[in-house]
Amino acid sequence: MSNNPLISVFMPVYNGEQYLSKSIESVLNQSLKDFELVCVDDSSTDNSYNQLLEYAKKDKRLIVLRKTNGGSVPISWNYAMQYLSGKFITYMSQDDWMSGDNLQLNYSRYLETGANIIVPDLISCSEHKVFKNLCGINGDRNLVLTGKQAFIYSLNWKIHGFNLCEAKIMKSESFDENFFNSDEYITRNNFLISSTVAFSSGKFYYYQGNPNAITKKFGIKTITALGTDQKIIQLIKKEKLSNKITFMFILKSMIRLIYYYFRWLKTYSKSNEHNKLAFELMKKHFVFLKRSIRFY
Repeated sequence: MSNNPLISVFMPVYNGEQYLSKSIESVLNQSLKDFELVCVDDSSTDNSYNQLLEYAKKDKRLIVLRKTNGGSVPISWNYAMQYLSGKFITYMSQDDWMSGDNLQLNYSRYLETGANIIVPDLISCSEHKVFKNLCGINGDRNLVLTGKQAFIYSLNWKIHGFNLCEAKIMKSESFDENFFNSDEYITRNNFLISSTVAFSSGKFYYYQGNPNAITKKFGIKTITALGTDQKIIQLIKKEKLSNKITFMFILKSMIRLIYYYFRWLKTYSKSNEHNKLAFELMKKHFVFLKRSIRFY
């Protein structure tokens, strides 16, 4: 491996010992060899960190970092960014995996198209079920999109974020640590600032069977996702997209707000310490959406 590998694969880790072996080995066994796998352990309390160290002893392409627990992926992203030295950056969770030729097919497609971002197929699955299979746009991998087109498709996740991205784009903006899902904003913005986006036949497996994943837990951190919605709506307005596109995303965010409101009422008692903050966040978002509708 060179001092500056072609691709940096970033994997944040927290108490993932049950899934780590499959995820790590899917990277280390790639047909393309010029990469680094940078794992940031968020002070795991299980055996995850020791597992990482054992793999690192066997393969120097695996770089293990450990930080004080921060409780969110955006914090790990910002911490890891200085250590990602590849020309391209890609991301995976501790329970995801990829086909053995994923990196090679992504890079080959880059050589063919020169696109800033290459998007492989996404298979959303559990152990025994496939929930979704995203392949190009409606099955067409030959399309080469403008960044703005990719941005529009990403608003409803018709194009996903587990892609191969030029490092200069990935590092162009820090992750907002106030919102647990600020990667959803960064992904959309990366598409928007790209010249072109293309697709490959690589396979990325997005695992949905982990009950302890942060996206499966509901709490005050979940409510902060409304802040990410606001930033995306501001991007949409800045780009002056059609009224239909703008309205549909605002409507989607309003539905999210209503869902959060009633779930919070059902789940948390009046004495919960986060009640005041949760209702303040939801109230502010409601006001923001009302103002956004006036955009028409």
